[in-house]
Amino acid sequence: MRIEVVETFKFSPDGREVVTYEPGEHEVSELCAVYAGRKGFATYEGAPNLFEVDCGPLDQSSESAPAKGKKSKKKSS
Repeated sequence: MRIEVVETFKFSPDGREVVTYEPGEHEVSELCAVYAGRKGFATYEGAPNLFEVDCGPLDQSSESAPAKGKKSKKKSS
């Protein structure tokens, strides 16, 4: 997916190596494009609504998930 970067940003496409994207055109993954668009780092002319899709929060925290090592309470019937 081709994006137009308007502000330098960093993204890790594989979760290990961090890539710095400078202003200009770049070929990136859909995940990178959505991240850059939602954060205001890039635009994508072909599908402007792509950045308006609500994918939930970018962080992976969840209030409904029990904390590690804790069991969720179940009601017994």
